[in-house]
Amino acid sequence: MPVASLEVPSPEESENVWSLIPQLKRKLHMHQKKAFEFPWRNLAGSVVPSMMDPSSDKMGGCVVSHTPGAGKTFLIIAFLASYLKIFRGKRPLVLAPKTTLYTWYKEFIKWEIPVPVHLIHDRRTKRTRFSSRGFQNRAKTLVNCLDKIQKWHAQPV
Repeated sequence: MPVASLEVPSPEESENVWSLIPQLKRKLHMHQKKAFEFPWRNLAGSVVPSMMDPSSDKMGGCVVSHTPGAGKTFLIIAFLASYLKIFRGKRPLVLAPKTTLYTWYKEFIKWEIPVPVHLIHDRRTKRTRFSSRGFQNRAKTLVNCLDKIQKWHAQPV
């Protein structure tokens, strides 16, 4: 996957998280810009790095959901690119429907985001019936998935 060099000020120098991704901010639509701050407020407690407290009880999780074509993938890509500049070594996990995983992977390549992407299930993974051969295929798939999860866990950004 091509990796773009994203030169930005250090998190300590940043007024807010937008300064971490100026090249992506210009490409986000207004509704995506508003939505971009939602995970920051819910996962980091603020959009201002100096106001983020990793031990805060205000931090938690969030779900971003909307109709197809609303720009969720690019929104999450922008969030991850900025989040990993402040919280280096974290390992965000994005869960998406199996039918969209390859599309997400292509978007990371398209926007040249330097975030490792591990497809747990690829387009070739298919459901099999329970038979001796089906069981062997499912076992191979499980081992493959566990291998990818191990790689995800071992590779902090």
